Amino acid sequence: MKRYVLLLYCCLALMLAACTPPWKVMPEDEVATGKNYRVELPAGWMRNTANQKVLFISHDGNLLQGIEIREDTHSDAFKKIGETSAPDILPSELAELVLALVKNELPASRVELLENKPVQVAGHQGFRMHLKYETSKGLDYEGIIIGFATGQNVYMIKYYGTSLYYFPRDLPVYEKLVVSFQVT
Repeated sequence: MKRYVLLLYCCLALMLAACTPPWKVMPEDEVATGKNYRVELPAGWMRNTANQKVLFISHDGNLLQGIEIREDTHSDAFKKIGETSAPDILPSELAELVLALVKNELPASRVELLENKPVQVAGHQGFRMHLKYETSKGLDYEGIIIGFATGQNVYMIKYYGTSLYYFPRDLPVYEKLVVSFQVT
């Protein structure tokens, strides 16, 4: 009987270990690198380690707020919408592609573009898009997407949070992260 109980406990321990979420808490500021970039991540946030292609962090959980950094080749960045970009793409054209991608991922009728303006990011001309959207359950979110293109890649630095509390609270953290972003 004791043998079966021990076996049961071992099985339960293995199952719990397998179900552990892939989050790593960053107790202090941390420098993260992608294929061709580096960025400073804020202390106290959690990093999702499951997806090696996209850097994603959140402070209170991905349903409340998050920051995502995407680094894609021009041919891969907009596959979901059947488009490609080019090294010489204008920031305004890139912003149009990103908006189409967002509307493809979210219900298009619930996405509202509040602002789209040119910005300088990591020494590159880019765009800064401010969006508002509503979930099917009626929860309002706001987001900022900063994007730019280099000779080989398209970069998107996204931030979102619930409009009422998390978006305004963590917007300064996002702005600081964007300033630290460097193409290597």
